[in-house]
Amino acid sequence: MGCSCKSGMSETEIRERHVLIELPHNLERTRRIKKGLSTSIAIDGCIVEDIIHLWRNGIITTGCCCGHNGYFPRMVNVNPESVDKMYSMGYEQFHNDYTFKI
Repeated sequence: MGCSCKSGMSETEIRERHVLIELPHNLERTRRIKKGLSTSIAIDGCIVEDIIHLWRNGIITTGCCCGHNGYFPRMVNVNPESVDKMYSMGYEQFHNDYTFKI
C-alpha cells in the first residue's frame, strides 16, 4: 500500500481524497445491511486499488487508512476469518495491543 498524501494536509483535505465505493458481496456487506448501514464506504483514494485487490482475493476488510504520510497509522483491518489468507499473501499482523492474538 502506498500513500500519496502530502505532509501537513488538513482534515478537510484528507476527507476530500476519499473515494466512495460499493462493498463487494461478502460478510461485511451483509453485516452492514443487517444494521441498516450503507453498502458504500469511503476509502482513501491512494489505496482504493489495494483494497479492491484484497477483496478480489477473498479478504474481508472492516476498515482501512493509508496513514496520510504518517499523520495516522497505516492499516487494514480484516475479519478474523481472513487473517490466515492475509498471512498466505505475505502480510504481517501488527496490533497496538501486544496481548491480542489471533
